[in-house]
Amino acid sequence: MNISYVLYLEESAQQALAHALTELGCKHTDEIGVWSVPASARPRVKEITEPFAPHSFRFMYLLSTEETDDPDRLAAFLGVSFLEDREDQPRCILAKDPDDFSLIGNNELRDALGGVEGISWTPRSEAGLWRLAPTSALPDPLRIPNPVDMSQGEDGLWHILGDGRTIVSIKNLDHLQEHGVAYSNRRSTSEGTFDVRPIAVFGKRFIDAVQEAGVTMPIAPIYLIPEDMKVEEW
Repeated sequence: MNISYVLYLEESAQQALAHALTELGCKHTDEIGVWSVPASARPRVKEITEPFAPHSFRFMYLLSTEETDDPDRLAAFLGVSFLEDREDQPRCILAKDPDDFSLIGNNELRDALGGVEGISWTPRSEAGLWRLAPTSALPDPLRIPNPVDMSQGEDGLWHILGDGRTIVSIKNLDHLQEHGVAYSNRRSTSEGTFDVRPIAVFGKRFIDAVQEAGVTMPIAPIYLIPEDMKVEEW
């Protein structure tokens, strides 16, 4: 697994720092205000952005996988569209129910995932569509080492925004190896453990099977960091 360092700039800082960042070898990405930063340039980038603290920039992390990675040590969030949004549906469908956010697949996807352990389906009322049978919650909360924003909703659940790093325990990875997919409904920070809106976390074997089946996703998988992996700080 590779860790890339990313700088997000608001417009005011972007205009002032663009030239200096380019001179340091940083590259502006396709996303507005987002720069890819070489590891060697981090100290100098922190220096030149300091006058714009605390609201004009964020230091972020971006994870990507390698072919040599052990699939049983990888887990990710997937960007899954709502079923009603898929006007031109591909042969294989993986979508969310707009009412309860449960995962839905069609016959083709169900067949494609037949080799993934721990996956089971229950039929929906619509012909050819299946609901991914209720899966258990991950045994441990996912850890956010550096929350940049936290807020609690009227329903008592928390929204916690991190810096791109979400830490997954070995126990959670073992659980995903057995079940394929599970829900995470807790986050931990240095301040404690908080209840959040449940979100599905997928094991790499599930992700590979979905991608091989031709399911299209609006965004690339967002991978989590195994708890025993050392990540050099920004």
